[in-house]
Amino acid sequence: IAAIGAARDLDAMILVADRVRRRGAELFQAGMAVESLCQWTSGLNDLIAMRVIEIMEDEFDLPAVPWCWLVFGSEGRLEQTFATDQDNGLLFVPPEPGAAGAMRAAFLPFAQSVNEALHRCGFERCRGKIMAGNPEWCLSDREWGARFRHWLEEPEPEALLHGTIFFDFRPLYGSFEPVDRLRAWLIGAAPGHGRFLRLLAQQALDVAP
Repeated sequence: IAAIGAARDLDAMILVADRVRRRGAELFQAGMAVESLCQWTSGLNDLIAMRVIEIMEDEFDLPAVPWCWLVFGSEGRLEQTFATDQDNGLLFVPPEPGAAGAMRAAFLPFAQSVNEALHRCGFERCRGKIMAGNPEWCLSDREWGARFRHWLEEPEPEALLHGTIFFDFRPLYGSFEPVDRLRAWLIGAAPGHGRFLRLLAQQALDVAP
């Protein structure tokens, strides 16, 4: 933890990330329980990602609006192990709805640089391109809400797949308040979409242990 906080550049972060993976392997060989190891790994991966974002943020003149780096899937559930890919996105709050496109264009180079830096630290790029550097997942707060609402109202197979990844979201770095509002809306809205929940349950039952 001290080494992560002391890292001042990407090269130092790459070395620290390698130390975390090596130490995790040692703990596993020593008999550490899997659940505890997942929590240990996920906690340190959070710190690595946060420090990487801080380092890269210093290289960009980002818009002066609230924004937050989001994590999804296994990272959102704190279920990471030795090898993991990236599942992340970026939420921003534009000064007005019509400014979302300009804000996205301003944030994308930063998000792409963070994705590349994380990749160099051992977090593989998502093969499905669920990363903040993808314009599809660098969205305003209203755009994220509209995307979530569409998946609930039109639960096609792709929407169900996205639900199992994106609905396990949590804020990692930045302004948490707009993300908390999005979560509160989703928790309130989901029970009213029985078709989505039924199909989600059916999908779970179709997967044998």
